[in-house]
Parts: sequence; structure tokens; C-alpha cells
Amino acid sequence: MVVRYVGVVLIMCLAIVSGGSVFAETWPNVVGDWDATVKRVTYDNDTEDYAYSDVTSTIHIIDQSGRLFYGNIEFQKSDGSGTGTSPITGVITGRKNMIITWSVVTLNVTLTGYDKNEGLYTKWESVGNSLNLGSSGGGQIATYATAIRK
Repeated sequence: MVVRYVGVVLIMCLAIVSGGSVFAETWPNVVGDWDATVKRVTYDNDTEDYAYSDVTSTIHIIDQSGRLFYGNIEFQKSDGSGTGTSPITGVITGRKNMIITWSVVTLNVTLTGYDKNEGLYTKWESVGNSLNLGSSGGGQIATYATAIRK
């Protein structure tokens, strides 16, 4: 009887230990294309002027491994000379939060708009900044953006 009881306890312990991966955190899938509308305030080092502007960008998250991801961003250049593309990297920092970086820009993102049918977040809000104080043509930028998954 004792042997049977010990055997049952051992089997339960093994099930709990091996089943621990069932309780491991899964990260939201953020792969895809996101259209962002950005509001920003800029300070220009050279002119010492401030300016408000609205711009758009498209963020392409190409690949994700757990909480890490990478891709690129297409954005309007601040000098009005068209669009540019830059690589991005990112990390999911919580169930609904992530950080995206490129060049001298850092975005703090909150995922919103969860679609239960698709099992995906469909929107996000972000705040960000860029500091490039040491060079000609540099300055500061603070942003607020919303993005919609395509």
C-alpha cells in the first residue's frame, strides 16, 4: 500500500515538473505590417527652432523568436526629401508592452485592440524619443503614435 502511494506521488511530481513548460509564458505574435500615424515635436540644433508635425510610417516586423523580433521601418524624412528605410530591433517586455529601437530612436509600445478570432493584437500606442545632440543637423524629437496592423 505504501509503495503504491509513493508511486502515485512520484508520478504526480513528475507530471508537475515536466508540465512546467505548459505554464511558460507565451509572447504575443507581432509579426506583420503596421501603419503608424505619428505626432511629433522636434528641436533643431542648428536653427534652435521647435516644430510640430504629423507623419506616417510603416513598420514591417519580419521575424520573431520568443520575445525578440526584427524588421524595418519606412518613414518620412524630417527634411521633407521623401522616405527612408531603417532596420529595427525589438523586445517584448511584458504581456502587452514592447520596445522598438532603430538608429537613435527608441519607442515604448503598448499593444491594444486584441482580436479574439485571429488571436492577434491589432493596434498599438507608442511614445518615443530621439536624441542626436552632438552633430550638425541633429536635434531632439519626442513622438506619440498609434499603429494599426494591416
